[in-house]
Amino acid sequence: MPSFKWLRKKVLRKKKRGSRNKDLLPLLPADRPSILTPSTSSENLVSFDNYGLFQRLPYEIRRSILIEAFGGRTLHMDLEFNHPLVRKSGTQTEISHCDLDSNLIRDTDIRKGWQWFGCVCHRREDGHCGSLFRSLFGTREGELIPKGRPWEDTCWRGIPNPSECGLLRGKDGPSKCFIGIIGWLLACRQAYADGIDVLFATNTFHLKSPDLLEHLQRMVLPQRLRAIPFLEMCWLNKYSRSQLRVLWDDPTTEDSELHALCRMVPQAFPNVLRLDITIICDIRPTGDDFPDITWATRRVRARTLKLSALAMEHSIFGPIERMLRTLGPGREFSITISMCAWEILADKHRVLYGSELKIEWYCSGIEGRFWKVLDPVNELGYWICCGDNQEMRMRYLDCGMGQGAENVRNAEIQEAAQIVEDAQIATDAESAENAQNAA
Repeated sequence: MPSFKWLRKKVLRKKKRGSRNKDLLPLLPADRPSILTPSTSSENLVSFDNYGLFQRLPYEIRRSILIEAFGGRTLHMDLEFNHPLVRKSGTQTEISHCDLDSNLIRDTDIRKGWQWFGCVCHRREDGHCGSLFRSLFGTREGELIPKGRPWEDTCWRGIPNPSECGLLRGKDGPSKCFIGIIGWLLACRQAYADGIDVLFATNTFHLKSPDLLEHLQRMVLPQRLRAIPFLEMCWLNKYSRSQLRVLWDDPTTEDSELHALCRMVPQAFPNVLRLDITIICDIRPTGDDFPDITWATRRVRARTLKLSALAMEHSIFGPIERMLRTLGPGREFSITISMCAWEILADKHRVLYGSELKIEWYCSGIEGRFWKVLDPVNELGYWICCGDNQEMRMRYLDCGMGQGAENVRNAEIQEAAQIVEDAQIATDAESAENAQNAA
């Protein structure tokens, strides 16, 4: 007969596993028990009785103080199914972003559940962490280096930015990585009304969690989402590549994860002024018409690159451009895709528009972005930006495990040369086709 201790361990182990049940997502209640923020109706105006000396200041000055304390930053809003984070006792021995994996760790003794997490984004402004090419080859003097881009963010891994992540907890004060607004919001109703407005209306929000993006409008009040002016989102992680196969199999479908996201943005964020979307997975199509061209003939390579560009523009950028047109002009849009896909599209646009194409280069002319016009009359358009090269990064990691720095560098140089050759093949094919059409 099994002992009670064995039975208890069995039960606890089963509880620890938990189930990723989306029915338990932290959704908004159907009926709100009370309204915290006031409406324009006189009977809902908030009393200043508990606001202390702060109530004597004019609204403009109060707002400026709150923006200085809680606004003007990039904030992470995240939701994931995981063990809860708990803080260890004792003095912190090493600095990390938000104390993650140092003094703030996952408690695996508590079963998994849906966990909210928010913090200030402290990625390097000079983009130091992200670009593989920049880390390998460096930069030339006077070269344009973009600011830290959403896909270069490493906050979620706890990697610190020494100039921003603050002092060690337990010695000279708490980490500066946390927003620190909860105490203010809980002070009184007027503090909540002023603070919550500053929080959503003056910060840039970085959203990455697929579950949060899918159910965002059922988790955050619509008036909060409408107030957000600046937005960074990461779409379609590496596990979503199978979702793109739906688009290649049926280019006319509108029932895909990408289409759902494109419909969500104008509904949830109609007042967004700057929208920066990074598509994490490789958007190049696969299938019988898109074979591996590593060892293909010149003609097959040219045909495949041309078909890939057409397929990506129709199936991927088609719904995205409809979304941008719905949002309208007077805003700043940028879409970041993987380097391999970007090279194909950039080359096609260089052939089509020549010197009229607005394009910016950085990282020794390997990375860049170019401008695509949607409506020249209303000055509506967006940047298509070069993201990371995940395939090269994986090969770099593989090569780095025992083959030495010289072999790693040679592999990257060969890959860079292959990218240039692919671009030249596509240019030759496009030029030949244009000449044939002109004849």
